[in-house]
Parts: sequence; structure tokens; C-alpha cells
Amino acid sequence: MKIEKLNITFAERYESFLLVHQEALIYHSWRYQNFLVELLDCCQETRLVVDREGQILAALPLMSMNDCKYGRVFNSMPYYGSHGSIIGNNAEAVRMLQNEFRDLHRDNKVAASTVIENPLSKNDNNNFDYDLYVERIGQFTRIENLKSADLMEIFHSKTRNMIRKACKLGITCEVDNKNFTFLGRVHHENMLEVGGLSKTLRSFELIKKHFIEESDYRLYIAKHQGSEVAGLLVFYYNSVVEYYTQ
Repeated sequence: MKIEKLNITFAERYESFLLVHQEALIYHSWRYQNFLVELLDCCQETRLVVDREGQILAALPLMSMNDCKYGRVFNSMPYYGSHGSIIGNNAEAVRMLQNEFRDLHRDNKVAASTVIENPLSKNDNNNFDYDLYVERIGQFTRIENLKSADLMEIFHSKTRNMIRKACKLGITCEVDNKNFTFLGRVHHENMLEVGGLSKTLRSFELIKKHFIEESDYRLYIAKHQGSEVAGLLVFYYNSVVEYYTQ
């Protein structure tokens, strides 16, 4: 076994490897990493462990950016809620990637590094060296084999009441995969209200460039009396539907 850096030569094998691991998310994908490289002007640093035949046994999705003042920053993966960490079931390959991540710090002037663990992963990531460990709450809902009526039963009572109220008000919802202008505007307004940082309009333009509508993503627009009132962007990857922006 040996470690390789992900590049176009491995891209097809890498995607095939991800799709046989149910824990693989959109953030691990080749397309998403290319999206980040163009959006952030960062470097793709993803490491793979391959066997003698060139088959991938494990992968660590990883991006980096250089800060001239403090040094290089490594993230797996960038942005809040973007899960990274190691994908793979081979214990030795997983350990190799954990050691590789540690060695990257020795070989580079590193200001900071972050690994966002994947809640769906069964790997033990305690062997990563770290100075700070922070726990966050994530929400995952299993929806396979569920019918529309079943969904209402698993929603919180307040959510069910909001859905019923929306129906009474005549709120309609449709797919409009081109309407990123409205999504970007309403997203920016919402984030201003809560004092948060909004995604840039350029990020939405690059989503259209790097991903395929209906196959990779779907944009839902809610309307009231013909006027657009809300938007929701979801990504589809492997067996997961990922809420991305609203």
C-alpha cells in the first residue's frame, strides 16, 4: 500500500470508491473539491491509500490555503457543516492517512488544521493529533421507504402546524433550478438578520458550473399569490439528500 495525492488520473476510481461507501457525502466528491478550488482559490490536498493494483482503500478529503503571515491552513473540509475525515474500511489504510495528516504539519509551516468528523463514519478518528476537540449537534433523518403521509408523523408538532398553515395560506412549491438570483438575495437577507455571513453570489454561479441540475442538486422555490417568498437548495449524493442553503 502507498499514499497518493488525488488528481485527475484517480478521479474516476475515486468517485467509484466513494459510491460504495454509504457514509460518503457530497463534500467528499471530486466535483465539490473542484468547486472549492475555484471558489476559494485554495489547493486540493486529498490523500489516497492505494494497493499494488491501484485500487483505492481509503481517502482523506483535504483542502489547504496559505496565509503569508501565519502559515498554511488545512481543512477536512472547509465551511461549517461540511463533513470530511477519512473514508474507508481498511484499518491499516486509515492509520496511514492519520499519520500522513500528522506528517503534513511537520513538513509545512501550519497555522491551523481542522477535521470535521463524519457522523456516518464507523472509523475511530481519535488517533488524529489535536489540541482542541469540539462536539456539535447534527441532524440526520432516515427517509427510505417512507411515504408522504409517514413524513408528517415524524415531524415535530410545531413543524406540522407550520405546514398546515402554509397549505391554508395557499403557499405553493416548485422546482426552479435556474433561480439562483432569488435564492442568493433571500439567503443574504436572512443571514443579515441573524448576524451571520452569507454565501456569495459567485458561489451560487459556480454551483451551476460544477454540478448538474436534477442529478446533483435541486432548487425549490416557494410562492405566495405568485410572489417568491422562500428558496431551498439541496444536494443529492450517494444515498444522502443534503440541505445546503435556504
